[in-house]
Amino acid sequence: MITNGTCVVLMLVDVHFHTYVYTQEELAKALIDIQENRVFLCSVTCEIHDWTQTLEIVKQSNQILPMFGIHPGNALNHVENLQALNPYMKDASMFGEIGLDRIWVKDSSQWPAQDTLLAYFLESAEKEDKPVMLHTNGGEREVLDMLDTHSISRAIFHDYDCSLAVLKEIVDRDYYLTIGRTILDEYKARVPNWDHFLEMARVVPEDLLLTESDGPPRDHRMPYDVLMETISRVANSYKNLRQTWTSLR
Repeated sequence: MITNGTCVVLMLVDVHFHTYVYTQEELAKALIDIQENRVFLCSVTCEIHDWTQTLEIVKQSNQILPMFGIHPGNALNHVENLQALNPYMKDASMFGEIGLDRIWVKDSSQWPAQDTLLAYFLESAEKEDKPVMLHTNGGEREVLDMLDTHSISRAIFHDYDCSLAVLKEIVDRDYYLTIGRTILDEYKARVPNWDHFLEMARVVPEDLLLTESDGPPRDHRMPYDVLMETISRVANSYKNLRQTWTSLR
């Protein structure tokens, strides 16, 4: 695109992608894919070994932003030695994915470890002014309260699909939310409170919505195909949701 005589290169952005999942052969193809199709990947991590793999990957492309995170499901692996995370946290410009999980982690005895781990990341994010990518399944209210406690100004709520009351508070704080493949009809039976996406279409301003694929999918397709399918199908679903809500007013 040419603007005022300046060439501007437009890129597609997938704000939540697990690049380290690819095999070496798949990765080589994926790096070519994002280069040729101008795709920028925000590459989240869930464990230390994911982070070290991702750092090796970004040496091969300037179209990947690495994030360091420990998934809440892995909190027990680290809660007894949080200081060991410091070198990795120091090197990261953004944390993700981090958060709480009260749905898929059903053993409530593990939840205090999640709380402690998230607080540790947020303390660092506040001190270093780093943005965070949040996994909040079933813990939305608690996560939002912790963001307030630590004065976090830049946050992305990954694939948010729960409390409507908290959703409005997220919007009021100008935090971003992602919409991904779970907005599609095929996820109705799998995602609790799936109908809340209808409310998201009403409440969330478009300038606070980001698109993610949470890829790669199980078939390990290339980033561009995954993102384009997500964007096209999500856009149609989102449009239909807005039209449905408008007809109900």
